[in-house]
Amino acid sequence: MNRRQFIGKSSCAALGYTTLFSSLLNLKSFEAAAVGNSSLLPDYKAMVCILLSGGNDSFNTLMPRTGQPHQDYLTTRSSMAIGLGDMLPINPIGMTAGSFGVHPNMPEVQQLFQNGRLAFVSNVGTLVEPTTKNQYFSGSHPLPLGLYSHSDQMQHWQTGRPQERSSIGWGGRIADLVNDMNSNESISMNISLTGTNLYQRGNETVEYSINQNGGVGLAGYGEEWIVEQLRSQA
Repeated sequence: MNRRQFIGKSSCAALGYTTLFSSLLNLKSFEAAAVGNSSLLPDYKAMVCILLSGGNDSFNTLMPRTGQPHQDYLTTRSSMAIGLGDMLPINPIGMTAGSFGVHPNMPEVQQLFQNGRLAFVSNVGTLVEPTTKNQYFSGSHPLPLGLYSHSDQMQHWQTGRPQERSSIGWGGRIADLVNDMNSNESISMNISLTGTNLYQRGNETVEYSINQNGGVGLAGYGEEWIVEQLRSQA
């Protein structure tokens, strides 16, 4: 099975669901693509996930530059709106809904987009299922636990399970399903640059944690520590 077939299997399976949440819960397509494939794909690629811990003002990250959407943006953002002349314009291919821009402090993002190496996925969130404003206020529609709780939303983004508080992340679940594609069991399917996290925790796999200095090992257990422990027990 080549990379195109793998992507096709996983993508087509996800198209039948109505939400991102549903596709994350139904990862059997990844498992089907991995069955019988014990070697890495020739054109190996890694998925890099960056969690900003709520530190991203998304409404000033990607902004409309024309028409009524731009007027709505100016009205909604008020004094926090980015001036039209300060936005860094981007030119989506085949887009008919007007032009867009990114924050002036994001020239690298603008360049990546223009080079065809970056895409925006907007209007996504941690909803259990599609929800209208009236459904939200009805009190009877299924909503995420702790909808306005920052810590709960952080957890939901990492687990893909907004209807419950789970201890397993969706990155870990993917690693569980495609683990047989890892030809070297000495290398973890998941590598973290900033310690352990919920997103990469699976039922059968755990992340390998490193930092800017390399692998993270046990510290403080040298000879002086042993002597101190023996003295404290004497």
